[in-house]
Amino acid sequence: MPSLSSRLTANRELLSRWAQTLASFALSSVATQVLSALSGILVIRALGKTEYAWFTIASGITAALNILSDAGLASAVTSIGGRIWKQPGQLASLVQRALHWRSRLTVIAIALTAPLSLILLLRTDCPWPTALLLTTLSILPTAQLALFSIYTVVSRLHSRTRQLQIAEIAVGLTRLAATAAFALGSALTAISAMVAGLFSVASGFLIVRKQVRPLLASAPEIPQIAPETFDPELKKSIRQIYPNAAFTCVQGQLGVWLISAFASTSEVADFGALSRLALIFTAFNGPLVHAICPAFARCPPNPRRLTFILLASCGLVALLSGLLLLLAATFPQALLIILGSQYNALETELLWIIAMMSITSLMQTIWQLNGARGWVSSLTWNIPIVICVQVLFLLLHPINTIMGIALMSILVASVQIVHACLVAFRSISQAAMIPLHP
Repeated sequence: MPSLSSRLTANRELLSRWAQTLASFALSSVATQVLSALSGILVIRALGKTEYAWFTIASGITAALNILSDAGLASAVTSIGGRIWKQPGQLASLVQRALHWRSRLTVIAIALTAPLSLILLLRTDCPWPTALLLTTLSILPTAQLALFSIYTVVSRLHSRTRQLQIAEIAVGLTRLAATAAFALGSALTAISAMVAGLFSVASGFLIVRKQVRPLLASAPEIPQIAPETFDPELKKSIRQIYPNAAFTCVQGQLGVWLISAFASTSEVADFGALSRLALIFTAFNGPLVHAICPAFARCPPNPRRLTFILLASCGLVALLSGLLLLLAATFPQALLIILGSQYNALETELLWIIAMMSITSLMQTIWQLNGARGWVSSLTWNIPIVICVQVLFLLLHPINTIMGIALMSILVASVQIVHACLVAFRSISQAAMIPLHP
């Protein structure tokens, strides 16, 4: 049995490696978010409120398409790939089947979101030709996003830190360069801003494909398996996660859609501009998605280690949220000045939006970790839980303002955090019953 000193030394070395990995991803995420923030600031400052409202709706549709076409497939590939990541032949088959199912889900997602995009754009006085073009531009990145999402899982499973960072920074640089070029040419509009986003997605896709293909080459010593081998697990994941993914997609875009439907075009722009500050929270998303979730997926069923990773991740999100809330409450203009003079009067709304993002970020962190372990069997309970909370809220409070939308989102995310924690700790307690292999 190892001595106490040897265990302490091993723990110190483990913590040191984790600290170095997380610091590396944190720096990369900060650099990526700085680039994205600069692109966003250029767009916010260059566009009038009407054009920015159109851009907010169109970019939200792209985000919704990505969620609906993924439907938990990236989490499923992470969970299954955590068992076979050292076997390139099987991993290649898994990726092939995941992309097959994602293409089917993409067709469904486009059929659901394209009409909604047109309705909301026309509701904000967008001309028909512009609405059609913006809807088309919101759909075009979907195929590249699908490949990018699945391929990056492979890199994460192999802990290819540098390659992941290169891809992320390349996306940010391309978007910033394209946005700046349009701005310098006095051609930055809602349409050109969407084109800049399309360029950035395409650049990231090309880089990640080049990085990942060598990892999927079948090794000669590994027999080729039937591609359909992984279909039962992937279809099970889709059945378990798709209803909630569709519901989460609606919830994620609900604020923009409700504001677009019931408020003025100016308020749509205000909500979209304030929501851009969510980039601050995604600085933690890089370490979470690229380092922590894969490690959580590969972790043996050790309750103490699983609990530590879960609580440490939540603690980091809570620390970031607390610092940002303090800044928003004490120096609101320090954040609003980023958005430009059109949005200087939104001090109260800023605090509500930051609080909403903080709670939502914590909820998403716990569910991402649950998904990395495949702890999603009770995920569909989210739907009736959230609907009950929202119906109760709608009976008591109006939702045609930014504060109303933010308060509803805070209550919903808080209930989802409780549910996610119950799922996580129940699964960890069950892991305690699984004997560890020596």
